[in-house]
Formats: sequence, structure tokens, C-alpha cells
Amino acid sequence: MNNFCCRARARKPGFFECPSMPGDCNAIVTPWAVGAKPFVFPDNVGGELGRNTGTLNLVAQMHYDNPLHVEGLVDSTVIEARLLNVY
Repeated sequence: MNNFCCRARARKPGFFECPSMPGDCNAIVTPWAVGAKPFVFPDNVGGELGRNTGTLNLVAQMHYDNPLHVEGLVDSTVIEARLLNVY
């Protein structure tokens, strides 16, 4: 899973396939892979999101691998983000 910062407003909410990922989503914020520990920023770390910041959207890119086509698998991924109004 990769989380990207995107400069443009989302074209539409929801899901899209990787080949159609917006071209302005090129700054990887948090990479993660199976077997890795949870990624947590320290308490004193953050980033700007919103007007006049250069980042208007965050996109989570997920890739699944199920080579045996096991049915009934459920993704239990959790993404937690805290948004603060500091202006």
C-alpha cells in the first residue's frame, strides 16, 4: 500500500484502477508492505492539506495478491488520519 499526496482536486470520489491514477499523485507519503510493522508518524510530525498547500487530496493505493484465488478473504486494513485546523 502506498499513500500519495495529490495536487489537484479529486475528479470524483471512489475507486479507480492504477493505470488511471491521477498524474499529479506522485509524492509517496507512506509506503507499506505485507510483513512490515504499522507506519505511525511521531506526534510532532504532520503535513499540510488543503487550499494553498500544494496537497488537496490523499490517495491510498492498494495492491492485492491472491494467486490461489481463495474466496472470502477480507481486507482488514486501517488508515487513520487526524485532520487539524491550525489556521
